[in-house]
Amino acid sequence: EKAVSLEPSYALPYSALANAWSLLGYQVKAQEAAKKAFDRAAALQREPFLLIEGQFRELANEWDRAIQIYRSLWTFFPDNSEYGLRLANAKTAAGKGKDALVTIQELRKLAGADDLRIDLAEAATAEALGDFAREQAIASQAAGKAEARRSRLLAARCPASGPRPSNAFVINS
Repeated sequence: EKAVSLEPSYALPYSALANAWSLLGYQVKAQEAAKKAFDRAAALQREPFLLIEGQFRELANEWDRAIQIYRSLWTFFPDNSEYGLRLANAKTAAGKGKDALVTIQELRKLAGADDLRIDLAEAATAEALGDFAREQAIASQAAGKAEARRSRLLAARCPASGPRPSNAFVINS
């Protein structure tokens, strides 16, 4: 909020604020901040502009447009697994779980099997598809990897047992 007050015409602080509000569960505030970021992003270079637009479209539940944007970003920057993760997340949220699994498999080929965020994306997609056995297996495996690495934040995002709320695996930047 302080960065926004210091640079009210600059898009990036609004984008960061939108992310923070979203992670804290304040969706309306996140949407408002994302809209302000998008409204101020025209002067940015193409990559940050598209990233801000993707965030805005996600928070506005405009999944088809978010998918297009993240597919573009990942096509132009295939070494940036964050864009592939955002694409998989948008596909899952749009009800295109089978397409999301294809993206996840492509991510595994490019980023390697050890990226726990990919495991979390796969678990979220399995949950969305109703494949709870797969969700449980992937999430348990990810939890073990996270604990072995002493990565508490990622371990906390891995449901080791029992049902979880549907937003437990939302992947944001």
